[in-house]
Amino acid sequence: MPKPAKTAKKCTLDQFPGHDSKLSKDFVSIFEMKQMQGWWPLVKSDDNPEITGKVEMSIEILTSEEAAEKPAGVGRSDPNANPHLDPPNRPATSFLWFTNPFKSCKYILWPKLKYYCICLLIIIFLIFTLLIFLYAFPGALARRIVGTGTS
Repeated sequence: MPKPAKTAKKCTLDQFPGHDSKLSKDFVSIFEMKQMQGWWPLVKSDDNPEITGKVEMSIEILTSEEAAEKPAGVGRSDPNANPHLDPPNRPATSFLWFTNPFKSCKYILWPKLKYYCICLLIIIFLIFTLLIFLYAFPGALARRIVGTGTS
């Protein structure tokens, strides 16, 4: 079995057979180690292999007696002790964009564009105020000059 990488950044195609010449020392036996943890690349099997993802995994080989002592549930169901699985830490953008597009805009576009949007709203407000002033000013000036209107 290929030796796992310690971090996701070090997880490359070099871990797979036939990609590098120094593979004799990069293979490990899970039966000798009994427990392994690390990152393995997921590779598209073609003429031109490429990484399509990375998996962080922990593997442990137990005897039947050890397995009876340490029961484990399926996924996060009880008993959740060997190993303990924390609730998933999903980002706020892990949702379907078409079910709520405004939520998508809030998390994806707003952090990058909020200053531009605020500046645009201020400019629109100033232009609107200037247009109202230019619309009302000639009439007010004419009334002031002629002296008609309320004093």
